[in-house]
Amino acid sequence: MTITPLINKLKINILSSVFFFVCIFTNLFTCNLVNADYLINDLEYEELIENYPNAVSVKPLKDTPYLKVFGKDEMPLGYLVLSEDITSLKGYSGTPINIIIGIDNEGIYQSVKIIEHSEPIVLIGLPESTLTDFVEPYQNHHINEPVTFGDNNQKQQIKVDAISGATVTALVINETIRTSVAALGMHLGLLIKPQAYKGEFINEVEAWTWDKMIDEKVFGQLQIKSTDFDPGAEHQLLSNIWYTLADAPQIGKALLGERRYKHYMQSKAENSHILVVFSLGDLSFKGSGFARGGIFDRFRLEQGQGGSTSATIFRDSDYENMPQSPLVSAPKFTEGGIFITPEDKLNPAIDFEFIFLASQHEMGSAYKRQFKSFKSSFRLPESIYHREKVVTEEAESYWLKAWKNKPLEIIITIFLLVMFVTVFTLIRRSKITSVTNIKKFQNLFYIFAVIIFGFYLNGQLSVVNVLTVVQFFQGDIEFTLFLTDPVIYIIWTSTFILILFFGRGMYCGWLCPFGALTELIFRAGQFLGIKKLKLPERLDGTLVYVKYCVLIAVVFSFLFVSNEWGYVIAEIEPFKYTFTVLPWTQDVFIFCWWAFILLASLFYLKPFCRYICPLGAFFVITSFFSRFMLPRASTCLTCNTCYKGCEYNAIKKNGEIDHKECTLCLVCLSHLKGHSPCPDYKLRKGFHYHIDFEKKPFVKQKK
Repeated sequence: MTITPLINKLKINILSSVFFFVCIFTNLFTCNLVNADYLINDLEYEELIENYPNAVSVKPLKDTPYLKVFGKDEMPLGYLVLSEDITSLKGYSGTPINIIIGIDNEGIYQSVKIIEHSEPIVLIGLPESTLTDFVEPYQNHHINEPVTFGDNNQKQQIKVDAISGATVTALVINETIRTSVAALGMHLGLLIKPQAYKGEFINEVEAWTWDKMIDEKVFGQLQIKSTDFDPGAEHQLLSNIWYTLADAPQIGKALLGERRYKHYMQSKAENSHILVVFSLGDLSFKGSGFARGGIFDRFRLEQGQGGSTSATIFRDSDYENMPQSPLVSAPKFTEGGIFITPEDKLNPAIDFEFIFLASQHEMGSAYKRQFKSFKSSFRLPESIYHREKVVTEEAESYWLKAWKNKPLEIIITIFLLVMFVTVFTLIRRSKITSVTNIKKFQNLFYIFAVIIFGFYLNGQLSVVNVLTVVQFFQGDIEFTLFLTDPVIYIIWTSTFILILFFGRGMYCGWLCPFGALTELIFRAGQFLGIKKLKLPERLDGTLVYVKYCVLIAVVFSFLFVSNEWGYVIAEIEPFKYTFTVLPWTQDVFIFCWWAFILLASLFYLKPFCRYICPLGAFFVITSFFSRFMLPRASTCLTCNTCYKGCEYNAIKKNGEIDHKECTLCLVCLSHLKGHSPCPDYKLRKGFHYHIDFEKKPFVKQKK
């Protein structure tokens, strides 16, 4: 059996499975805004399309307060929302700040414009342009990116400067923008609707001691040091904040006293909660907004899921001063307070963040202040609050809708995977003697892996998928999240099954779109006569362990530093800006890294895959359970044919295959079964070979 007829049939089958669709937008017409009760319909057309230079018309989305912007030939350009149609959050003046917000089809801010407000910023000497400058940083960011006030070192965040003397106004503007785009984003499917959770506080009659509360991790804690503002300053603790929800009697009675706890439990709304905040140090959490009827502008709570974030902002009417707790064993605090959260605003069943906006006078200035945001994430322990997930019909239908919307992609994915496994198995079991034919089939499948799996299906797996699995086992996400992308789910599941049988080479050597792309680049370089580089064996044997260090760094940062840092380090993978986004639209460093990897691939075979890829390292670990490895013959102990010819340096001098580095290219298998160059061919006549599951050379047995 030869592979040539198989390849010819394969070409026909694969080519017949590629489909191209042309979407033609017709029925060109301009539609005037219909009369509705939404205030956005009262705005002038020119004001709406100010940041859409190619706009031709705007049309209302039926039964919603949103507008859709169209360009020439009815090409959709984005969406508009007016904040006053969504939220009535009041600013410092006691009236809402009205903002028109525009996004593109992908959820990127196109315009954020304050069109009406009554904020008294001119009374404190600030020009009107201050508000315009404040909202400018939102431009060109995605609506699911968090917002940080003041100086910070976090990536993937919208960074805005707090307004000195008007931090209440800045806080309200931000929350107004975020609430409005969250409603629009969830309506469009750009943000996932939060999963519903329910739970209950665990009630114990006896009040807990301070030490027991510390042991049970009842408090969230945030520390701010002088070195956080100036690394060269003398170390000094500026503020140490403790906070928790005190609805459970064993906590509330201890921190508030029985009489005060009973009063709050009877007077608060059913779905409101008692937030207790204590602090030690010079920085006050009350801030400049602390006045009768005012807003606490220095701290807020944020909570969100699926890219949608909601902030809890407290007014003076929500607050009672309590500088000290009646609990004798508690520390002597500088200040403290009791806050009642708005009804249905905070869910104790999921994590929330305590965000503190600290400030200090800048050096040499008694008027100008330096602002910086600090945050602490917290969720009540199971000993205080037991949570249960409630799967709503909306949550269940979300992933089903994703599968129903991609029938063609699902069919193509399954077809290519089944076709590949079938052909690979036939080749592996057939009497292949031609390395050239194997490489022809390989190159053909690489092309389809890049075009179909990579660019068309966006089916490139990533170490981010590994982090999602970690979150699942931590209990932070539900299994249905895996199902929201059917293509990735099918490829991910299939890869694990294949690895259990054949090892990591099934994905890394054949199915990975980026690995296929870099190998095609290398083959093109060889065709053009570019000299191939080869590292010394000892150096190569050392560098292959770098990918394990990268994997450890990603997972360790994700688990023990922050989720954000895990995702930041995962950016070392060039997959996203190869198949999903344009690389030249990213940071200069990212673009240079991407270009360097592709350029290096002209001279060296799969440099990223061999030495750096954390996903490949993860698959190596899982492939230790694999059973069906490539065979070896007895003379492999002395013959160096495969050792010298293996381009991936996966065969040792003694003929043993290093399955951690093997990509299942099948070249050594063709040597073993062919007349030449394997010297054991004549000896093997009349014998058959069986697999030694201890991965030792084949044992010859008489028929």
